[in-house]
Amino acid sequence: MTRKTLELPLGLSASDIIGGGTSGLALLIPHTQMVIKISHDDPDERERCEREAIIYERLRESNIPGSSSLLLGYSGRSECGGWILLEYAQNKTIRRYLSIPDNQPASTILISRWAQQSAIALRFVHANNIAHGDVSCDNFFLDEHLNLRLGDFTSSSLGLETCLEQDDIFEFGLAVYEMSTGIQLFKGLYLCPDEKREKIKHDGLPDLTQLPVTGLAGTIAKCLQSHYNNVGEVFHDIENASQK
Repeated sequence: MTRKTLELPLGLSASDIIGGGTSGLALLIPHTQMVIKISHDDPDERERCEREAIIYERLRESNIPGSSSLLLGYSGRSECGGWILLEYAQNKTIRRYLSIPDNQPASTILISRWAQQSAIALRFVHANNIAHGDVSCDNFFLDEHLNLRLGDFTSSSLGLETCLEQDDIFEFGLAVYEMSTGIQLFKGLYLCPDEKREKIKHDGLPDLTQLPVTGLAGTIAKCLQSHYNNVGEVFHDIENASQK
């Protein structure tokens, strides 16, 4: 099926596009620190973007203790209602940041900070009965001070089933490994979490002996081997590892 040409919002052009994926495009509004995210003209993709807006709104209005400040800032919907407005992450994503040779490997201070911030953010999302569904260094955004913001809820689920919670924790382990080493395991392979688990069972864990923050090795291993019940346990271990 041929996809229709996507009509950009008035006043924006292709030069303002800063990112995109299967569900839509992200454009930086000129002279602002605001991004407008628009969906492709497809019913399924519009539904994913609508779900993302609903999730951002639920998290913004949540009374559950946590750190919503570690989520990508959400400023509501556009006037037409079909697009959402988000904070601009000046340093893009962790994956993009680490793709720059001078930034790799990240310092132990940065790695420890990112691991803690990402665990806190994911714990908050789970506490609100939401599964993220696409935990990765491509969805850990960085602000001007290299503080982490969790974003992109287009693959998320309203309702935290145990299997989805475990998938998020497993993918979190892969993300912490990537932020520690710059290596994206399973790059180019379109595998679901269960398929990745099977490969790890067959091939073994990645080398965890040379991590800059040595205390994170155990946390990564336990994530990849499904030894955690929830993200709260993950954060507890990360916090202890960062203090060593």
